Amino acid sequence: MGVGNNSRNIVASLRFFPDNFYQFFDLWQLHPIRDREELKSVYELILRDLLTIESWPYDHKRIARYKTRQGIINISSLRTIFDGFPNLYQFMDDRENAKDPVVVLKNMETLKDTEFSIKNVNNVNILKLGKIATAKQGLIPPSTRDYYRIVSGVKGGAVKGSYIDVEKDIALTPEEVLLLSNDEKEDGILISDPFHDQHFIPLDKSGSSDISGKSLSQYFRPIEFYVNWSREAVKKMKYDKKGRFQGASYYFKNGISYSDTGIYSPTFRLSQGSVFDQKGSCIFSDYFSTEFLLGILNSKLIKYFVKVFINHSVSSQVDSIKEIPV
Repeated sequence: MGVGNNSRNIVASLRFFPDNFYQFFDLWQLHPIRDREELKSVYELILRDLLTIESWPYDHKRIARYKTRQGIINISSLRTIFDGFPNLYQFMDDRENAKDPVVVLKNMETLKDTEFSIKNVNNVNILKLGKIATAKQGLIPPSTRDYYRIVSGVKGGAVKGSYIDVEKDIALTPEEVLLLSNDEKEDGILISDPFHDQHFIPLDKSGSSDISGKSLSQYFRPIEFYVNWSREAVKKMKYDKKGRFQGASYYFKNGISYSDTGIYSPTFRLSQGSVFDQKGSCIFSDYFSTEFLLGILNSKLIKYFVKVFINHSVSSQVDSIKEIPV
């Protein structure tokens, strides 16, 4: 038995045999001080009736009990405890089977055909996102305040780091980024005057969604962050051990940027086709268009899979994203 608190009190009782189940209770309306005696009686019932044999005497609108059987938990290598519909958990099946059907997909980069073993669940062909796409973590500079800038007037998460506003005269537009040479993309832009020469380029980094304005960071988000891409700055970011110059081989490619932290995460949107931060990690696929994958990943069904079957926390790291069935 375990006790957790994620905006609600949860008590789980697990018994590891083929007919195991996950039992949890929604007690968020019970105040630990004001409703102390009632809360105590609820806990006594829970501990007394771990197999849920007794009838539930409380109003489900106020104090609810849920029970989800975990009998098919072994169909996924992750073996994650879930509190959703078992018929949907079947889509997490990743067991190797010689009878699995095969699909041929064309690599849009090499134009070569590639065979993939897929799963057929309820007459639906699926495979894990990690098979047809790459998810990469991005840049971690030695100091974000020294290398990052924000667009003037940006609110929410972008201003929490106390970043300096970027001067328009030294910032490149996405169209100007496309004109950078391979050497400039690799080693940075050679400048002589840091106050007038353009050397700040768009950066994919997650900021807070505008919840009060009923807007999530999905599908598209205007440029909010910039990173210093001068030759001197790039050299320091590459070799300073306080940072990590990771995912660099995927910089300046179009993909899907996503926020991996927060109660609404993951949220997916078009990347800026420039450099991306570790909190704006990106997904790239050579088999499906960015727009097609973006529509799938932002669907309610995928959100359900991630929250209920793959990762129950407020953080969806790269390894979790790879497990999404598409």
